[in-house]
Amino acid sequence: QVFGSKHVRISGIEHRAGYVVLDCARWMARHATEALPDDPGRHQPPPDLAAGETVLRLIELPSAGAIAATAPILAVAAGGTEAGWRRAAIAQHIDDVYLDAGSVSAPSAIGELVSPINVHPAHLIDRSSVLLIRIDTNATPPEFNGGTPLHPDAPYVMIGDELIRVGSIEPQGNGIYAVRMLLRDCAKAGVTTAHPAGSAALFLDRDSLVFPDLRALSIGNMIEISAIALGDDVPVMVSREVAGTAIRPCDPVHG
Repeated sequence: QVFGSKHVRISGIEHRAGYVVLDCARWMARHATEALPDDPGRHQPPPDLAAGETVLRLIELPSAGAIAATAPILAVAAGGTEAGWRRAAIAQHIDDVYLDAGSVSAPSAIGELVSPINVHPAHLIDRSSVLLIRIDTNATPPEFNGGTPLHPDAPYVMIGDELIRVGSIEPQGNGIYAVRMLLRDCAKAGVTTAHPAGSAALFLDRDSLVFPDLRALSIGNMIEISAIALGDDVPVMVSREVAGTAIRPCDPVHG
């Protein structure tokens, strides 16, 4: 609308007793003859962060449900020792042949135990033990305080070859996390094993994992995986024997 010689934009109309109130804002009409030159701005590149070295883990997982899987399930996790690490190319080695196994598109929280953890009955929730885990890669574990590992969103952590579901993850500073309320390894019956300080630790995030093709392998075979990222001079290698953990169903748990 034009009031006098001024252009205004009406943003609201309020009807009152006997009159109308308009909410107006001045509008600067810009015509082609009055166009100002565009400012392209200045390019601001992201900071050049060091990628560091690749940390690689190859783990074997149990079946995701009560029904046993029809084949073993192995997963690859990787991360970097510096903030600039982003991804790594993964290859699977079979008979001296390198096969493309995809890429890790996001870092995993990989580290080690700061203090040991004792054995505990596998069928009972471990309410007394506390996992102190130091993270060595450029990923952060999820902060979770559901109070019980039976919570539907409870996360998983792998300590050595033991898969543990947890009810609480709390940062302690300096890259150390305290993990409590532990549902110990459902893939094994009886008593779990003890883990000394320095044992490998991995917080599981499905979006950060790569699952290699196992069709050419069977239980008892060795699988070898390599990864290389921007900061690596040579590929990082890891291998393990296929145990077939997923073929065995999980046992029930009692709180």
